[in-house]
Amino acid sequence: MRNLTNLVVGAFCIFTWSTSALASEDSRLHANVHLGVSQVQTGKKQDVYISSVPAAIYTTTHDDDWSGLVGLSLLNNINDSEKVMYSYGLSMFYLFRQSVYGEVLQAGQFNNLGYGYTVYNFPFYITGKATANLFDKIDAPVYIDAGIGPNIMRANGYHEWRINPQTRPDNGFSKNTDVDFSATVGVGVHLKNALGKTPVECGYRIFYLGENRLSIENNQFVSRLSTGASYANALTCTLVV
Repeated sequence: MRNLTNLVVGAFCIFTWSTSALASEDSRLHANVHLGVSQVQTGKKQDVYISSVPAAIYTTTHDDDWSGLVGLSLLNNINDSEKVMYSYGLSMFYLFRQSVYGEVLQAGQFNNLGYGYTVYNFPFYITGKATANLFDKIDAPVYIDAGIGPNIMRANGYHEWRINPQTRPDNGFSKNTDVDFSATVGVGVHLKNALGKTPVECGYRIFYLGENRLSIENNQFVSRLSTGASYANALTCTLVV
């Protein structure tokens, strides 16, 4: 847990220091505060190899919970056009806990064990954004943004339970933190003066979050349990301040 804390604190310090470079004397820098819900799809059916015995098949029975999402973007406007506004900057998000459950088919035949673990995602992005007035009679510009960067993915809380009372849990894996490539795209509507003079943006966002492999805890195991390629769909509302 200490390594994860150090990693997150270090990433946040780099994020904060980097955003200071975006500010100029005429101060076009502004913040977007993101709130929403996300459905993270993680976990996959896979073979896990064990010494001297046939591979066990790990299936997934629950891998797509809806959970919360928060984020912060610091963006710098490039131009002052009333038709299309371009901006660039840095973004970070935190996707709340996602639970993964499944069953273990020992020797590829007998589903004697159940297993579960949790995943947390903390991605950072270099972001570009365009906001355009597409409709002359409707004062509700449309925005699209995209970003690429690293995702800090934490998998922990691995545990097993008996389906067959005669079977003993292997508890072959433990927590692990990986950093992998991530990308995001968001689209939605910019509502001017939605909260007094504060604009609000509402829309849809998709994330590619990369992959994590849990650490091996039992030395009988040869291969690691993977989350597979993880994705998230999100519905967000953003305060533009």
